[in-house]
Amino acid sequence: MKLSESTYDKKSAGLIPAKTQLLFAFLFAPFIVKLFAAGYSGEKLKIASLFMRAVILTIYPNVYAAIFSAYLQIKGDFLTPALPLVIMNILLGLTIMVSKGNVVIMAVGIHSGNGIQLSLQNPLPGKNYN
Repeated sequence: MKLSESTYDKKSAGLIPAKTQLLFAFLFAPFIVKLFAAGYSGEKLKIASLFMRAVILTIYPNVYAAIFSAYLQIKGDFLTPALPLVIMNILLGLTIMVSKGNVVIMAVGIHSGNGIQLSLQNPLPGKNYN
């Protein structure tokens, strides 16, 4: 089955809100941090803005993980969408304990957790979900 250009355009248009949020967060990270953490200034504001910019990159894996999770749940597979979340939360907890406040290590842990979630939740092409 070949996808027409209009089908492709409709599918890619679904990521427009994600792209908009990503761009908005990157451009206005210090202002958003100040909005939610009014007392931050100087080095704290810089670190929080850097961490926000790192975390906002996880919007794409989260969008795709939500799509895969919905697909698998419609097909009756409820364990596959739930298991990666447990693994991801354990990995995030370990990363926070090991990092001791290092923003780079925490960002790597968050991205690793989302990568694991996405890779384990991806529906297998050969598996029959009917």
